[in-house]
Amino acid sequence: MPYISPEAFCRITYTVPAYTEARIKSLCAEALAAKSAADVDRIVAELRVALEEHTLLAKALLEGQFSNLAFLDRVARWSTAKE
Repeated sequence: MPYISPEAFCRITYTVPAYTEARIKSLCAEALAAKSAADVDRIVAELRVALEEHTLLAKALLEGQFSNLAFLDRVARWSTAKE
């Protein structure tokens, strides 16, 4: 079997769900339009939660991609060792 590099199978890209980005943009717009400090405080608390969710999803997706690359690298090394 010829050597096939892991890069031939996947690129390190990720896409977090659009709803998290949309929620963050919406909350930012709400914060800018807020009329009172209490509204800003409430919106900022929601924004922190949305940012944390977005960050956790992005990290999980990237960890999965790196795991796939490591697996493909092991497979590629194994296949070249057999030749």
